[in-house]
Amino acid sequence: MLGPIVSALRDHSGIDFEAFRRSTLETAAATRASVLGVSAEAYLARVHSEPRERALLVEACLVGHTSFFRDIDVMRALANRVFPNVARNVSGVVRAWVVGAATGEEAWSMAMLLDAAAHQRFDLLATDVSASALAHAARAEYPTQILPAGFAEGSFEFDVAVMRVRGELRERVHFAEHDIVGPRLMPASAIVASFDVVSCRNVLMWFDERFRRLALDRLAAVTRPGGVLVLGRSESLPVNNTSFVPLADVDAGLRIFERVF
Repeated sequence: MLGPIVSALRDHSGIDFEAFRRSTLETAAATRASVLGVSAEAYLARVHSEPRERALLVEACLVGHTSFFRDIDVMRALANRVFPNVARNVSGVVRAWVVGAATGEEAWSMAMLLDAAAHQRFDLLATDVSASALAHAARAEYPTQILPAGFAEGSFEFDVAVMRVRGELRERVHFAEHDIVGPRLMPASAIVASFDVVSCRNVLMWFDERFRRLALDRLAAVTRPGGVLVLGRSESLPVNNTSFVPLADVDAGLRIFERVF
């Protein structure tokens, strides 16, 4: 069933879903078939015949759970040690890239931490394969919610039930559609392809081994020597990796790495 679905989704979206783990596609397709109350064969026919269903399946595969300051121990390490060190060691603008930005909470969280460390002396590129998720992220508006103390003071403007990232921060963050395992190393709109900080949390976990290696090779290519890579807590580097080492004096379980020279 998956082969024809992969082809249909690639034709619809331009994204090569061969990179995704089989279980990701199976779960998304089975969920959509269940919602519609149809068999696997009938669902495959719908994917081929209905553009709307192809779009819904693409979104089901791409948009995952995200939140502000997700994994608070990682955020504390970045805020208290990692980002201040990066800011001290970079003479100009600190350049950061958030891969898999989804609806923006991760990117804005990183921007707030960088702002505190570098005092507006940073630029952040946030990318994702989902155009609809990026449109949400670029609006920078979210339902009002309680955030961890000490991380977002002064970063939002509040209006009844909505909180919006303040203008000074919005000017430093740029969103672009991009597939980390697609044909382009960087989005066409990217001004630079060398970063001091790269965050790719909970993205590699969706890929099979071949595409995880491709993604990591690309991340290594754009992370400057001495720069920082942040992965998800459940993600790891290949055994034969020679590009990154665990960042010194930071708990290895936080999955924060340094690009070696």
